[in-house]
Amino acid sequence: MGIGTGNAALPFLKAGGRVIGVELTPAMAQKGTGRLAEEGFAGRALYTIAPAERAPIGGEAADAAVCRNVFHHFADPRAVFAEMARTVRPGGHLFVIDFFDPEDEAEREILNRVEFLRVPSHVRTLALSEFRAMYESSGLRLLDPMTSTSRTRFADWMKETNPAPGDYSRILGDMERLRSAGGGWWDVEGEGDEMYFTRKRVILTGRKD
Repeated sequence: MGIGTGNAALPFLKAGGRVIGVELTPAMAQKGTGRLAEEGFAGRALYTIAPAERAPIGGEAADAAVCRNVFHHFADPRAVFAEMARTVRPGGHLFVIDFFDPEDEAEREILNRVEFLRVPSHVRTLALSEFRAMYESSGLRLLDPMTSTSRTRFADWMKETNPAPGDYSRILGDMERLRSAGGGWWDVEGEGDEMYFTRKRVILTGRKD
């Protein structure tokens, strides 16, 4: 779901599999189709333009469903997850890779405001308990989640999206407040553009029995 330029598809294609990518944006689908064709996978990678909540894929038709770095853009992540589970055959797997935020709702609100100001398509980064609940409610057997962290320089993070000056100032102010409060979930340190912070990512794998 939300296949974009096809990064999530590459491991499956290189292993000899076939991929149906669901993408909402025609321009991104065109870019991804061209990219995968250039890498020699034109015959085994098909893009379809549709909302992730209504994938044009038959029930239990896929060996696996994958969503990488997109869940925080979904207005209804539970609906997307249910759709992914619907498409996977018994014995198949469902993979979600994304950032995750703290269980504390007040801190999560600050972090999501920062993310939205930086990328307006951002909706909400989920807590790990919310991801777990989606697997459990869909009847999937969840394997132990794999977590990782990445340390980022504030100025480099801003350059990726170039937010408007007013939004830049608001983001900077929120980050400085997190730092002054002890760093918070993102462990913010430093001054101005030289602030550094840590993001947490999780890989969740579930088996459909």
